[in-house]
Amino acid sequence: MNGALEQIISDIDALTFEKPLQLSGCVSRFDGHIIECDGFPATIGTICQVVT
Repeated sequence: MNGALEQIISDIDALTFEKPLQLSGCVSRFDGHIIECDGFPATIGTICQVVT
C-alpha cells in the first residue's frame, strides 16, 4: 500500500501547468477573518490569495 501512495505522491509532484491558474470573483462580505464572495468557483475551505 505504501508503494502505491508513494507513486501517487510522485505523480502529483511531477505535474506542471502551462499557465498559472487564475480565477476571479467579487467580495460580497468580510468580517475580518472570513471572506464571502460571489462568482468565484471554489469550495468552502479552499486556500486563496486575495489581491486588492
